[in-house]
Amino acid sequence: MRCLSVVVFAAVVVAAGAAAGCQKSGKPSWAQDAAAGGAAGSAAATATPTPVTPEAVLAKLEGFRDAACACMAPDCVKDVELEMRDWLLKEGPAMQSLQSTAAQNEAANKASSAMAACVDRILHPR
Repeated sequence: MRCLSVVVFAAVVVAAGAAAGCQKSGKPSWAQDAAAGGAAGSAAATATPTPVTPEAVLAKLEGFRDAACACMAPDCVKDVELEMRDWLLKEGPAMQSLQSTAAQNEAANKASSAMAACVDRILHPR
C-alpha cells in the first residue's frame, strides 16, 4: 500500500489547520525524533542520514502526538506544530515513495486522531 505520502499530506493539513484554530481528525502527527541519534553532534550530523522508513515515520507521528498531548498551553502546542512542520519540510520529499502496511496506516491515523483531540482540547477549551 502506498499511504505514507497521504500521511505526510494529512500531517501538513493537521499542522496548518490546528495553527489556524481548526479542528481536524484522523490526520497524522509525528513525534520526538526517529533521527535523534543523527543530531547528537556535528560529526553525527555530517554522517550518513538515517533512512526514512515507515517505522521511523510512525515513531515521529507518535512522538509529536505525545508532545502535543503533554502540552498545557496554546504556545506549547504551536511549538510542537512548528517542530512537526519543520520536520515534514525536511523529510517529506523522502517519504513520498514509502510503502506502508495497513497496520502502519491504522496506527498513524490513530496517533493523528489522538493528537488532533489534544490540540483541540488545548486550543478550544470547553
